[in-house]
Amino acid sequence: MNDLQSAIIRQYKKTYPQDKLKHISAKTNIQITRVFRILNGSEMKISEYESFLNCFEKNHRHLKIMQALKVFLNHASTERIDFVHRKIQHGNAVYQLKKRPITPYLAQIEGA
Repeated sequence: MNDLQSAIIRQYKKTYPQDKLKHISAKTNIQITRVFRILNGSEMKISEYESFLNCFEKNHRHLKIMQALKVFLNHASTERIDFVHRKIQHGNAVYQLKKRPITPYLAQIEGA
Protein backbone atom coordinates (compact mmCIF):
# COMPACT_ATOMS: atom_id res chain seq x y z
CA MET A 1 0.00 0.00 0.00
CA ASN A 2 1.50 3.35 -1.00
CA ASP A 3 1.57 6.55 1.05
CA LEU A 4 -1.27 8.23 -0.84
CA GLN A 5 -3.57 5.26 -0.37
CA SER A 6 -2.70 5.06 3.32
CA ALA A 7 -3.42 8.77 3.72
CA ILE A 8 -6.78 8.47 1.97
CA ILE A 9 -7.83 5.52 4.13
CA ARG A 10 -6.70 7.30 7.31
CA GLN A 11 -8.63 10.42 6.28
CA TYR A 12 -11.73 8.35 5.52
CA LYS A 13 -11.59 6.62 8.90
CA LYS A 14 -11.08 9.99 10.59
CA THR A 15 -14.03 11.55 8.71
CA TYR A 16 -16.33 8.53 9.10
CA PRO A 17 -15.08 6.63 12.18
CA GLN A 18 -18.25 4.55 12.61
CA ASP A 19 -18.50 3.30 9.01
CA LYS A 20 -18.43 -0.43 8.45
CA LEU A 21 -17.55 -2.12 5.15
CA LYS A 22 -21.18 -1.93 4.03
CA HIS A 23 -21.29 1.85 4.56
CA ILE A 24 -17.95 2.44 2.85
CA SER A 25 -19.13 0.38 -0.09
CA ALA A 26 -22.38 2.33 -0.35
CA LYS A 27 -20.68 5.74 -0.12
CA THR A 28 -17.92 4.94 -2.60
CA ASN A 29 -19.85 2.62 -4.94
CA ILE A 30 -17.04 0.07 -4.65
CA GLN A 31 -18.03 -3.56 -4.11
CA ILE A 32 -17.86 -4.61 -0.46
CA THR A 33 -15.34 -7.39 -1.11
CA ARG A 34 -13.10 -4.92 -2.95
CA VAL A 35 -13.37 -2.44 -0.06
CA PHE A 36 -12.27 -5.23 2.29
CA ARG A 37 -9.23 -5.96 0.11
CA ILE A 38 -8.34 -2.25 -0.16
CA LEU A 39 -8.51 -1.79 3.61
CA ASN A 40 -6.26 -4.82 4.00
CA GLY A 41 -3.52 -3.48 1.75
CA SER A 42 -4.54 -4.23 -1.83
CA GLU A 43 -3.54 -1.44 -4.23
CA MET A 44 -6.32 0.92 -5.28
CA LYS A 45 -7.23 1.52 -8.91
CA ILE A 46 -7.49 5.11 -10.12
CA SER A 47 -11.30 4.88 -10.20
CA GLU A 48 -11.24 3.78 -6.55
CA TYR A 49 -9.05 6.75 -5.59
CA GLU A 50 -11.59 8.97 -7.33
CA SER A 51 -14.48 7.31 -5.49
CA PHE A 52 -12.90 7.98 -2.10
CA LEU A 53 -12.01 11.55 -3.05
CA ASN A 54 -15.55 12.19 -4.34
CA CYS A 55 -16.84 10.97 -0.99
CA PHE A 56 -14.69 13.58 0.81
CA GLU A 57 -15.80 16.30 -1.60
CA LYS A 58 -19.46 15.46 -1.04
CA ASN A 59 -18.94 15.56 2.74
CA HIS A 60 -17.21 18.94 2.43
CA ARG A 61 -20.12 20.36 0.36
CA HIS A 62 -22.62 19.09 2.94
CA LEU A 63 -20.69 20.76 5.76
CA LYS A 64 -20.61 24.07 3.87
CA ILE A 65 -24.36 23.91 3.28
CA MET A 66 -25.04 23.07 6.93
CA GLN A 67 -22.90 26.01 8.08
CA ALA A 68 -24.72 28.39 5.71
CA LEU A 69 -28.10 27.11 6.90
CA LYS A 70 -27.09 27.57 10.52
CA VAL A 71 -26.20 31.22 9.90
CA PHE A 72 -29.38 31.75 7.87
CA LEU A 73 -31.61 30.22 10.56
CA ASN A 74 -30.03 32.40 13.25
CA HIS A 75 -30.65 35.65 11.35
CA ALA A 76 -33.65 35.17 9.03
CA SER A 77 -37.23 36.09 9.78
CA THR A 78 -39.86 33.41 10.35
CA GLU A 79 -41.45 34.26 7.00
CA ARG A 80 -38.14 33.86 5.17
CA ILE A 81 -37.45 30.54 6.91
CA ASP A 82 -40.94 29.30 5.98
CA PHE A 83 -40.36 30.36 2.36
CA VAL A 84 -37.06 28.44 2.16
CA HIS A 85 -38.68 25.44 3.83
CA ARG A 86 -41.47 25.40 1.22
CA LYS A 87 -38.88 25.65 -1.58
CA ILE A 88 -36.97 22.68 -0.17
CA GLN A 89 -40.16 20.66 0.17
CA HIS A 90 -41.11 21.52 -3.42
CA GLY A 91 -37.66 20.49 -4.65
CA ASN A 92 -37.93 17.18 -2.79
CA ALA A 93 -41.39 16.54 -4.25
CA VAL A 94 -40.13 17.21 -7.79
CA TYR A 95 -37.17 14.89 -7.17
CA GLN A 96 -39.49 12.12 -5.99
CA LEU A 97 -41.69 12.53 -9.06
CA LYS A 98 -38.68 12.35 -11.37
CA LYS A 99 -37.49 9.17 -9.64
CA ARG A 100 -40.71 7.30 -10.41
CA PRO A 101 -40.75 5.18 -13.53
CA ILE A 102 -43.07 6.57 -16.17
CA THR A 103 -44.28 3.23 -17.58
CA PRO A 104 -47.13 2.71 -15.04
CA TYR A 105 -48.51 6.12 -15.96
CA LEU A 106 -48.27 5.39 -19.68
CA ALA A 107 -50.16 2.12 -19.13
CA GLN A 108 -52.93 4.03 -17.34
CA ILE A 109 -53.20 6.55 -20.17
CA GLU A 110 -53.19 3.88 -22.87
CA GLY A 111 -55.78 1.84 -20.99
CA ALA A 112 -58.14 4.80 -20.62
